[in-house]
Amino acid sequence: MSLGRQALARRAVAQLERYAADRQGPALHRSAGFATAILDSDPGKLLTVADAYATAGRPLLEAQAREHAAEALATAGRGQEARTLLDAAQSRYAELDASWDAARADARLRAHGIRRGVRGPRRRAKFGWAALTDTEHRVAALLAEGLSNPDIADRMFVSRRTVQYHVSNILAKLGLSSRVQLALLVARHSD
Repeated sequence: MSLGRQALARRAVAQLERYAADRQGPALHRSAGFATAILDSDPGKLLTVADAYATAGRPLLEAQAREHAAEALATAGRGQEARTLLDAAQSRYAELDASWDAARADARLRAHGIRRGVRGPRRRAKFGWAALTDTEHRVAALLAEGLSNPDIADRMFVSRRTVQYHVSNILAKLGLSSRVQLALLVARHSD
């Protein structure tokens, strides 16, 4: 955030805090605390806010506060702690079926080198026909028709390099060394 925007945000938060000071509204106070903690990028304050949201029964805001805390920790070079908080936020997002928030959180932390990876059992085999993705099956079928990589790229509206990537993956997953072998295998599977 630019210095000008940060100064403007701080003024807005200060006005909110002044407004909240004379009022009985826990939600208002939590919101002001959350905004201040975000601006300060203070993981301790963000965790305090997350706990307050948890106590108030506001799981989405709790998860968002934990996500901000994770990013603050990652920025400070405290990767393991950041990963732990990201996992806690992701757990809440999963409970709420908040897939967009989960994807955003992963992207924000990925920018700091924090990667969670795929969780749980794998649904697809690693080798063999069952290991191919839907896109790889389509590329394999087009290859079996005798189309070249440029032709497949045009048909699928992707780049030639993307097609080559898929062809390489298909050959590796099937343990094949040529497109001819692949065309024969596709023909056998389509019978």
